[in-house]
Amino acid sequence: MLLWHSPEHLAAQEQKRATLEVTERKREKKSEKAGPSLKRSAVFAMQVERKLVKGIDKTTRYLEKTAKSLPPRSPQRLQILERILNLHMEQATYVRSEEERIYDKQYTAWEKGGKKGTEPRLNTSRSQGHWKAVITESSDILQEYPRSENADQITYNKAVALQFLGKEKDAARIYTQLIQKYPNSAISGDAYASLGDFYFDRNDFTNAQTNFGKALKYKRSKRYLWSVFKLGWCAYNLGDYRKSLSYWKQLVSMAKGGSQQDAQLREEALRDMVFAFAELKMIEEAIAYYRANNGANYIGPFLQLLAQILSDQGNYAQAINVLKRFQQIAPNDPDGPKAQKEIVSLSGALGDLKRVWVELERYAQNYSANSSWARANKKDLVLETQAEIKDQMLYYATLTHQNAIKDDNRELNLAAKEGYLLFIKYHPKAREVPGVMYYLADIEYYLKDYRAAGRYYLEIASLGKDKAVRYNKGDKPENMHKEVSIYMVNAFVKDFEPEFKVLKKRKPDFKDPKPISARARNYMKACEKYTGWYPEDGVRVKSCDVGVATIFYHSGQKDNAIRYLKNIAVKYPKDKEGQSAVDLLIPIVKDDRKDLLATADALLKIPEYRNSKVGNDLRNIQRAAEKEDIAKEKDTLKRAQRSEAQARKYPKDPDVDKLWYNAAVDYIKAGAIVPAIQAYLFIVQNFPDKPQAPESLLQVGKIYEKQLEYDRAADYFIEFTKKYPKEKEAGGALATACTLQIALNTPKALPVCIAFASRFPDNALDVVEDLIIGAERAKRYDQMVEIIRTQYLNRFKLSPNQQIVAYYRIARAGGNDAGQAVAQIKQIFGQGPGNVSGEALRYVGEIAFREADSILPRYMKIPLVGGTVDALAKSLENKANGLAQVEQTYQRVVATKDAYWGVAALYQMGLAHEHYAEALANPPAIQGATKDDVVKELAPQIAERRKAAANWYKIAQDTVTQFRVYNDWSLRVIGGINRLAGKKVQFDDFVVQPDFLGSELASSMAGSVKNGK
Repeated sequence: MLLWHSPEHLAAQEQKRATLEVTERKREKKSEKAGPSLKRSAVFAMQVERKLVKGIDKTTRYLEKTAKSLPPRSPQRLQILERILNLHMEQATYVRSEEERIYDKQYTAWEKGGKKGTEPRLNTSRSQGHWKAVITESSDILQEYPRSENADQITYNKAVALQFLGKEKDAARIYTQLIQKYPNSAISGDAYASLGDFYFDRNDFTNAQTNFGKALKYKRSKRYLWSVFKLGWCAYNLGDYRKSLSYWKQLVSMAKGGSQQDAQLREEALRDMVFAFAELKMIEEAIAYYRANNGANYIGPFLQLLAQILSDQGNYAQAINVLKRFQQIAPNDPDGPKAQKEIVSLSGALGDLKRVWVELERYAQNYSANSSWARANKKDLVLETQAEIKDQMLYYATLTHQNAIKDDNRELNLAAKEGYLLFIKYHPKAREVPGVMYYLADIEYYLKDYRAAGRYYLEIASLGKDKAVRYNKGDKPENMHKEVSIYMVNAFVKDFEPEFKVLKKRKPDFKDPKPISARARNYMKACEKYTGWYPEDGVRVKSCDVGVATIFYHSGQKDNAIRYLKNIAVKYPKDKEGQSAVDLLIPIVKDDRKDLLATADALLKIPEYRNSKVGNDLRNIQRAAEKEDIAKEKDTLKRAQRSEAQARKYPKDPDVDKLWYNAAVDYIKAGAIVPAIQAYLFIVQNFPDKPQAPESLLQVGKIYEKQLEYDRAADYFIEFTKKYPKEKEAGGALATACTLQIALNTPKALPVCIAFASRFPDNALDVVEDLIIGAERAKRYDQMVEIIRTQYLNRFKLSPNQQIVAYYRIARAGGNDAGQAVAQIKQIFGQGPGNVSGEALRYVGEIAFREADSILPRYMKIPLVGGTVDALAKSLENKANGLAQVEQTYQRVVATKDAYWGVAALYQMGLAHEHYAEALANPPAIQGATKDDVVKELAPQIAERRKAAANWYKIAQDTVTQFRVYNDWSLRVIGGINRLAGKKVQFDDFVVQPDFLGSELASSMAGSVKNGK
């Protein structure tokens, strides 16, 4: 029989592909270049000398004051007013430049911060005030000096101010009027240029081109070069790229050696002509032109911009070539890594993953921390670049992997594998490496290279349970040790499967063992690792145990096969794998008698195998070798041990129960109590229907009883009555269990004894009474009262004595039932006094005594009053009446005929008379008589009281003798007799106050008695 008959063994589970959460980083197309981004302040100057606002304001105020002092329409006043206007223009331009610089700074910070919050806006409120001043000043001058020499310039300034205030149409109207009015003025050239700006800003490039063209007629115009520059943009936006390039080249040539403003405009033309070069695909021409025109320092940025334009146009391959040319020209440029990242991105956009990995490797090589580029650049940039290289490698590998899984694409899986290996090559110590190996294993598994997958999983798992983590998103690690451990076994199972199909068909030849293959060793190693890491995983541990055993078995490696088959047999006796292991194991060891007997002994200890066919065969072998030796054994203990061993070896022997019983008996004879108990219990557990079973269970109870282990003994007696309720010993066993529990005085006594009472009501009375006594001794008064009321009083037909004793216990327990119990006792006694005796009568007497005893203290407090004879006589009468009440009250106790408390009542009556006599012998003072005279007068009464006291003491003493009453009261009686005889008092104080706390009654009961309840 094969172990591998079950599908779960050496059958890899369905393994899901890895889950990746990679968000594809889409390429963003840059916005189209529509025209120059020069600020409006460039109309006047590309750079304004920075002056303090406060200084300009001070100068302006001074000039305004001077102008007011000059005659209207005077040349001097005009000169001052024009100076004021120019200051306002300068101030407006300066403030506007400051506003734009502030805006640029805010926008850059907002953009770097991820564009979070409200987007910054250009605030021109300060400069607008100055532009308004320009308009006012210009209008005032033109009104006062309409024919001034600079009227054209002043008119132009007004139009410019309107344009800055957003009143473009008003500005355009003035520009037109200015051209018409001053056609030969250079300012008309400026006006044409401004009209060109007006149309350009409205994307009316044709009209813009016309006006800029007209501006070129005015070579002395300050905006001549600006017009050339804008004509280039008009041509560009109208699609005439060669013409736009021609304009910009003209500007570069004309602006050479000019003012700072011209130089800045020249630089802008050099920058912007890259758009024309790009459209015309004139890459080499552009480079040559820049080198020829002192623009070599712009070649790098221009090439990057050109590459961006080409990529936006979809010309990815050309963009890559441009970026490579840039890297060639400026190998240590800070933007070199950025260009390489773009090359990688463009390669990905082309769908050329081979090129992606090549470029990523170049990325890592050319811009590593040890590269010449790194030595030429800042440390922070180098560190950022290393992080970016790592990110890019991981991104493209995981994105490719994700797409491969999505499309079930083999080629993409291979590409992703290449990317992951590249990452590990350049970042072998990165924290992401375990996760990357996990993804590599996933790919290898998909590619059916299960051995490679298994090795990756093994390498990850071998890092340890704490370090086998991966980072999917963010910095929070995800532990994957258990997962990769399972996948490790799974992968090696898949790798071994084809070979196993051949192996399982091979008949084992233990004389010619075969070597274990590499695939099998890998599988066994994986199992060894997994079972060490996760021994609690029963399913997989069993699968590994069975798998390893089967490999050794079919390979004919005897020692290992025996070892692992025994392991399975012992670990899985309840499973089919365990039975199969036994079936394979026995034939292997059958020729080695010692090994066979040892194996059989081990297997027969397992219940699941004792009843198998193999068990019968082994028992037959053992029986033949050992049975005769047992009978010859003279030593009782050894004979018992061998009988037990024989029984264990042959559990299916027809006489196995007798063997166990004989072993138990011999153990008892030898004084070996523990094994005797074990033998008896074995019979009970395994042969409950055999004749020896009831006797064995009963013997266990008796043994524990003799050992004074009453609790355990009771448990076995109870078990006996449950298992064998029809046995004649059942009643006695349950009664004994009850008695033992009562002796232990535990809460378990109640259910046991109640169970006995229910099953054997005729014999239950004594048991329940013992139960009551036990509860009372343990001070479980609530339980005791419950037993009396529910089990004792209601279940049995009780005598008055039994009822009174039960109610007395309730009363003595105290609680809310005490008073009612006392009343019940009095009622029962009243219904038939002659039927009450013994203990019950004593309790009746006690109650009567407690009710009566409160009278004595009151009596003793009645004083004799002196002063006059009449007062003394009256008090003597009161005392005599009190004494009569005492005798009458205590006579009720005597009437109960309880000698115990009758002695107490008799003593108290004698004590009352003795007290009276003593009071008479010590009378209070009487007017006109001495104490001796009074005592002499009262002498007869004193003698009479002492005689009466002696009589009661004598009756009490006779009662003590007759009924053998020996208690405190009997001692007090002797003391009273001795006192009257003038002897030394030995047993009591003269006056005995009632002591309810010292009685057996609870205080609540005493209170009930005193109150007459």
